[in-house]
Amino acid sequence: VGAKRLDAFGENLSSVDAVVTLSDFTTVSLNGDRIAGTISLPLGDEAIGIALSKLYLDRPASSAGEKAPSQLPAKAKVVHPAQALDPRGFPNVNVLIDDFGIGGKSYGEWSFWTISDLYGLIVRDIEGEYSGSKVTGQLNWQLDDGQHQTILTLDGKGENFEPLVTMFASQMPISSDSFKASLALVWPDSPQNFSLDRLSGTVLLDLEDGQVKTDNNAAGALRLFGIFNTDAIGRRLRLDFSDLYSSGISFDRFYINASIDQGDLHLVEPMLIDGPSSNYELRGDIDLADETLDLKMVVELPISSHVPLAGLMLGAPQIGGAVWLVDKVLGSPLSKLSTVRYAITGGWDDPKMELEKVINAK
Repeated sequence: VGAKRLDAFGENLSSVDAVVTLSDFTTVSLNGDRIAGTISLPLGDEAIGIALSKLYLDRPASSAGEKAPSQLPAKAKVVHPAQALDPRGFPNVNVLIDDFGIGGKSYGEWSFWTISDLYGLIVRDIEGEYSGSKVTGQLNWQLDDGQHQTILTLDGKGENFEPLVTMFASQMPISSDSFKASLALVWPDSPQNFSLDRLSGTVLLDLEDGQVKTDNNAAGALRLFGIFNTDAIGRRLRLDFSDLYSSGISFDRFYINASIDQGDLHLVEPMLIDGPSSNYELRGDIDLADETLDLKMVVELPISSHVPLAGLMLGAPQIGGAVWLVDKVLGSPLSKLSTVRYAITGGWDDPKMELEKVINAK
């Protein structure tokens, strides 16, 4: 059997050849440009078996001018054909995909199995391996009195963090040599209608030996990383550090432990970026719905005794002048400035960094 197009859950897979074999159960063998493998349909209540050597889906954003979900503002809601589905009516399936892709790009091997009940659909034993990383987790899609709810738990570990996250966002401004991550998230909608402003849960992320990139044109929540832009700091501290480059900030460790309540993200512990010669520590809150910041950032910098402090505080010349004067009178006791503190407020499109305090090294 040949088909010009195969439609499944909003995906259009063109030019697919299918061979149907009937025995104790029905086997459908598929072969196309974007899908290949077999689907086994039992006669009884057993789970459907889906074993695919490849499956490539379209990346969302179909019409001209339409933005992909990663580029949409937090409050935007993406309407998906699966929204009309009732998760309580899904058949049980066992899924193994050797080569899973989105938008023409491969994202490795993935497997899971599902079971539905009176409350919804549970996707169990999610396992994925891609680009030196492994992900495990579970998804629970519930429907009660017409209201959808999704609960997602994921644990990940591996090498470079960046390739894995680009499955969900077109850009990721963090790379690493190794990482560990743990997510427990819930939102009051179907899985397809994920939105930051209604998100709750916890996020734990620990990366080693990587870089925070600040020179890209990130969209959405990824704009937050613009607060580490070296230009913003450089305008206030006219210095040259070995681990600060125009493209980003190198780090030995990047650590986040945060809780989220209906779009309000709170840093449970200070967010840390420990670099070879400079350290960053952030505390405070981020409103994911309004896209606003209320943070304090402490930057520890290695400043040698021969760096003239009079030229440091471009953002606060009165501090620079006072330090320079004391420096001259007392014989350079403050010439080993080590720590500066900023208040970061405003929207993440254009965060405001205000120099609050300067602390000299002891």
